[in-house]
Amino acid sequence: MSEAETGSPTRGGRPSTYVVKVDGGYKLNGVKTFTSMSKALTHFIVGAYVEETESVVFFLVPRSYKGVEVSENWNMVGMRATESHDLVLNDVVIPNDNYVESHRQSQPN
Repeated sequence: MSEAETGSPTRGGRPSTYVVKVDGGYKLNGVKTFTSMSKALTHFIVGAYVEETESVVFFLVPRSYKGVEVSENWNMVGMRATESHDLVLNDVVIPNDNYVESHRQSQPN
């Protein structure tokens, strides 16, 4: 969920990664930072903002989809073992079946 513009979602920032409804699914655009083990993953759970409903929703995004890219830009000694590179999403079309859930309302601990 972390992004360069908003940082960690635990601080309440709205994701700049966004999704729009298209025929048969959704189109996803954005960049996620610190995507741990990104080079080894076959699927990602991605949170994105929906302008129409002013909500955050989550999608299962297969790495094989057109427009999904791992940008290998974290090469510092302390980060090499985590493979925490950026996940870049460029006009990734996600079918309706890959919708996971909406962001839940905050509750007291």
